[in-house]
Amino acid sequence: MSNNVNKCHNWIWLHGYSLSGIGKTVQWASIDLLLLIFLTDILLIPVEVVAIMLSISLAWEVFIGFALSVLIEKFKHRIRKFSYFAFIFSFPSVLAYAALFTPPPAFIDNTVNYVLAVMLIFRLTYITIDIPNNTLMVTLTDSPNLRTKLSSLRAIYSAFASLLISVVIYLVFQQNTLEQQYQLLPSLVIITSIISLSTMLISAYITCQFEQKNKSTYVKKSTREVFRLLTSNKLLIIFISISMVSYLTFPIFLKSVPYYTKYIVGDASLSGVVFFCMTIAQIFTFHWSEKIARVKGKLNVLYISYICIILMSLLFILFQPRSDIQFTILCSFLGALIASTQMLLWAIVPDLIRPINAKSIHQSGAAAMGFFASVNKLMKGLAPILISFSYFLIDFEPNTTQSNQGETSIMLIMIIFPVLGSIASLIILKKYKDSFSSVYKH
Repeated sequence: MSNNVNKCHNWIWLHGYSLSGIGKTVQWASIDLLLLIFLTDILLIPVEVVAIMLSISLAWEVFIGFALSVLIEKFKHRIRKFSYFAFIFSFPSVLAYAALFTPPPAFIDNTVNYVLAVMLIFRLTYITIDIPNNTLMVTLTDSPNLRTKLSSLRAIYSAFASLLISVVIYLVFQQNTLEQQYQLLPSLVIITSIISLSTMLISAYITCQFEQKNKSTYVKKSTREVFRLLTSNKLLIIFISISMVSYLTFPIFLKSVPYYTKYIVGDASLSGVVFFCMTIAQIFTFHWSEKIARVKGKLNVLYISYICIILMSLLFILFQPRSDIQFTILCSFLGALIASTQMLLWAIVPDLIRPINAKSIHQSGAAAMGFFASVNKLMKGLAPILISFSYFLIDFEPNTTQSNQGETSIMLIMIIFPVLGSIASLIILKKYKDSFSSVYKH
């Protein structure tokens, strides 16, 4: 076992790195769970315009993500400490995040351009923190079990941030009018911004100390060599295809929750309660998934998770819940399974980048993790675009009572995609399961 692995046993480094999950998730969960309905139902931007805005910002983020991944891999012999990125870009990232949800009155007649400009700035600064932070999953340890532990701890810390955002969503939609919702947001955003900034800086400081103790010798690579190393790992490319399907379909369920609670259950503030209960369930799921994965293997637990998601989704379609309790219970179980699956995906991919049975490690870790993160963000970013386009096709009108056909369409959009995504992922995983399993054979 390497020196890195021994030092990672110290809980300070495990928790110090994982603490970044709070800082990043406070920002990203707000974008993930609140931004879409904020744009359509509070700022009253038409869904087709929202789809265009999200498409532009997504294309920008993907371009920046891929370019940054290659640049980091090419020049990481000079970077040495990936934590420096968090020190530099945390402040502009938090400022852009706060500005996104608090358009000043001066821009009230030009909201679309303002939101789009701020969104582009936010995605640039956020991904400049996110990709180097994800790269540390590869460089901190070679141990598959410790990678699972790191992924699990980061997911648990992220879940606490999601709890905070669920409270924000509840408080916002408890307000009776759009004006009251709009006026409450700035104070809530200031609080979450302070929490995000402080946790990212603390995490960066602790991780930076760890990186100082574990300086690695990197060899400069050409851009062509970076791409060659990345594309030569066929098993990694296949596994990323599984992740792509999951990150395209699962967020559609999560982003549809506020619409379901508002237009079908009839209580918009219930979405905050649902996200809160869902996150509590996720914390327990992360803990037990990590323990079971160490005994039964990550791939087996991932396989079972996809099957459970399909079964739970079918139960959702069967019951078509309209009561608060039914909807909250079903969403909590389904959301916990989805989060556990995503945690396992992040725990497995570093093992494919740096195989535990390899005699010499030569994989392009930074580029591979950056590619994995960028592709996931691309798929995740397509989810609200698909929702916006789907709602446009069903003639969705915000803040009005939906027809029976409209309610059914909202429910099907929410559930069908995760089912199809899980089936597709299972097919790919089953076909290449022996190849994936061979990575863990010593």
